[in-house]
Amino acid sequence: MGKFWKDVFKNLTGFSEKEISGLRTQMSIMQDKREKGEFDVKEEKVEPPPQEKPLKKKAKEIQDDLKDIKIKDKYAGSVNLEKQKISNELKQVEIDLAKISPKRTKTWIETGEEAKEILSNYESIAKVFKKIKNQEGLTEAETDAVRQVNVNALVRFKQIAEDITARGGTKTEKEIEMITYYEDVFKLTSNAASTAGRVLNIYKKDVSPNRLAKAFAKLGRKLNERELKEFKKLNFENPLEVERFINKLGDPKLRDYVYEYWYNSILSGIPTHLVNVSSNTLWGMFQVPHRALSGSIDAMISGLTGKQRQVFMNEVFPLLAGYKSGFKPGAKRALETVKTGETPIGFDTKWEMELGSIISAYERSPHKTLRKIAPLISAPTRGLRAMDVWANSIAFDGQIKAVIRREGQKRGLKGKELKEFEEKYNNDPTVEMINEAKDFAKYSTFTDDPGNFSAWIMKGRDKVWGGRFIVPFVRTVGNLTKRGVEMTPGVGLIRRKEYFKRQPASEIIAKQIEGSILALYMLHKFDLGEVTGSDLI
Repeated sequence: MGKFWKDVFKNLTGFSEKEISGLRTQMSIMQDKREKGEFDVKEEKVEPPPQEKPLKKKAKEIQDDLKDIKIKDKYAGSVNLEKQKISNELKQVEIDLAKISPKRTKTWIETGEEAKEILSNYESIAKVFKKIKNQEGLTEAETDAVRQVNVNALVRFKQIAEDITARGGTKTEKEIEMITYYEDVFKLTSNAASTAGRVLNIYKKDVSPNRLAKAFAKLGRKLNERELKEFKKLNFENPLEVERFINKLGDPKLRDYVYEYWYNSILSGIPTHLVNVSSNTLWGMFQVPHRALSGSIDAMISGLTGKQRQVFMNEVFPLLAGYKSGFKPGAKRALETVKTGETPIGFDTKWEMELGSIISAYERSPHKTLRKIAPLISAPTRGLRAMDVWANSIAFDGQIKAVIRREGQKRGLKGKELKEFEEKYNNDPTVEMINEAKDFAKYSTFTDDPGNFSAWIMKGRDKVWGGRFIVPFVRTVGNLTKRGVEMTPGVGLIRRKEYFKRQPASEIIAKQIEGSILALYMLHKFDLGEVTGSDLI
């Protein structure tokens, strides 16, 4: 008998095949003895083995037993049971599970060793600071590392303050910059302390200043004149600044000099700069009517479906106000980029993304003569990067104000309440608001990630010496193509699911309508014969 049928038989009779066989044997023996007259007793009644209680009945009995349980423990591992609004039986299950997998503890020595590992690599500590800015949780070791950076900043801050006092209160430009950054470090550390509830224990530990010198042990040689000069000026408690410094270490190769000279040559024409300025400006201003159209479509969608509004028409007013307020700060950042050849930390330009480390080959040269002529060589790309920084600043300020207005209206705020809400978050926007504004700024300046296909082309191009002469631009072309495709009627809808998930439906519909209007306009011009060109053959 197969296992399946054995199980069926047992469920129907309450006996297994083996038990039935045993009963038959016993009854056969007793019958033989009775026929031989070996005993004259009443027939022995064989009781079948008790059946197992059905599973539901068992569960019901267990549940009834657990109802009377009183929970004495406050924690199940790291879980505070008093904060959970669940039944006592479920809490008891958590306690039992926690005993199976006990709470993991880590000594301060172990944490300190992991923190040292983070501090020995500036890329690691830079990632930690980015996590704090994004309000992500930190591990014990990451928190310990941040604490040490904070102590370093305090010591350095004290030294600067003493120097300023000794000079009668006058501050150098570098000191002002460093003081501003130290204040940011203290604020970041405070944020880490307030959001890292699960690692508060590490704040009981005293830490000693650590200058993070181990990060330079991997250089393999002495610093050259240029590197030493930059190192002396370096605020090495700023992990993002140090990350940039490390990326510039090492001598450029011959092809880096050739490429940088060639790129600046082909980008030196006035038309190139006019196109860069006009494309950033026009595309940024185009977002104003686009936002109004998207908001009106969103209102109709919300009215038909009952879903919450995602975009509002009157976002255009704070968007324009942000454009205005971001104009002067953006101009200052652009001027600084022209002077120094470096964009502000956190700002991406399409030219740096295209050229990579090539963009500063002459500035990084170990030869003093080449470093002196670097500003002349890189003047065209400095100008292009400066305009991207300017446009990026304007777009960011505009979007941050628009997002704050959107969030206030989602909450149903009006009048004085909405005004107070906007004032509050204009001074202290959330991480989500900042990230959304950054994404919009990248979108407005064509510096967003064009995708894996473009990255694949760039990787293949850079493997071949001279590949950049054949394919000089990839990312910018990729982003421009993306803008055209998403506005092409019909074609813009043939996308992956992620495209539809990361933006409101009103945005997608608005782009399709705008693309249709532009297509009809061009067809009208063709029909009038106003669009002409030479024959292909």
